[in-house]
Amino acid sequence: MLARLGSGLALAAVAALALVGCSPPEPVATTPAAEPTVEPSASSTAEEQLLADATEVAEEFVTYVDEGFATGTLPAEQISDTATPELIEQLEAEIEAFASQGLRTTGASRIDTPSLVNASPPLNDGDTFLLLTCFDTSAVTTFDADDQPVSGGVERQPRMFEFEFAGGALRVTHSAPPEDDAELAGCGS
Repeated sequence: MLARLGSGLALAAVAALALVGCSPPEPVATTPAAEPTVEPSASSTAEEQLLADATEVAEEFVTYVDEGFATGTLPAEQISDTATPELIEQLEAEIEAFASQGLRTTGASRIDTPSLVNASPPLNDGDTFLLLTCFDTSAVTTFDADDQPVSGGVERQPRMFEFEFAGGALRVTHSAPPEDDAELAGCGS
């Protein structure tokens, strides 16, 4: 009832002004108030930087591993900046076994939708954390000894990269699908 009365009074005021020959005042342009800016918290910025750094290291690591499976030899000197010696040794054995079957790959793997798991920057020497990603191998083809494409495999699947922070650098210590069958939207498993 009050809303109806209020709108009726407003309508009557406009009609009265029109009858007298006056028009309502021109609307005054107003500038919308600026939206308040929120400065990111130090922890948010540190987490974003850690995510960016870990993603970059994981991408370099994947590039070297792809090269190893393509050529039959892991570029040990280059990958040493991104992986621990123990992981490099494990990868060398896997690549050697792969190549001994006459297998090789072409193409490059990609990392999509990375997110930090169990990470709380700033990191101290010896701290570890995980990077959950969607590992995309859709652009990678495996060929057998007769140079025929080998079918099979999953093109997109969740993959966990375990990192260690030591000597001011991040290095991958382990890389595999998550043990707990973590699911990522758009990342088939």
